Amino acid sequence: MKKIKKTTLLIIVIASIMGVLVGYPVLTKDKYYDAKKAVWSQLSEGAKETVLQDWENAKVRKVRKDGAKVLEVTFWVGENSMLGDLIVYVDPTTYKIISTVGRS
Repeated sequence: MKKIKKTTLLIIVIASIMGVLVGYPVLTKDKYYDAKKAVWSQLSEGAKETVLQDWENAKVRKVRKDGAKVLEVTFWVGENSMLGDLIVYVDPTTYKIISTVGRS
């Protein structure tokens, strides 16, 4: 019985290591997953069409805007885009969009 438990544990450990090495997604979400998802759902279809990455890969950072702590969510739109990246400021608690950066 102990041998079966040890073998099972060894298989689980090896499978976990191989999953990380091969690049399979980690089972845990990043800490800003819910914020990214909420922001994405609030964007217009036109804005979404300019984004060239999956919304899950947006970059999020904590910043101060007009004296308040907010989240800055940046969606990559491509190196050659004349519009620039889509940058959205959101409330860190409700994830409601506060403002977006003007795109040239």
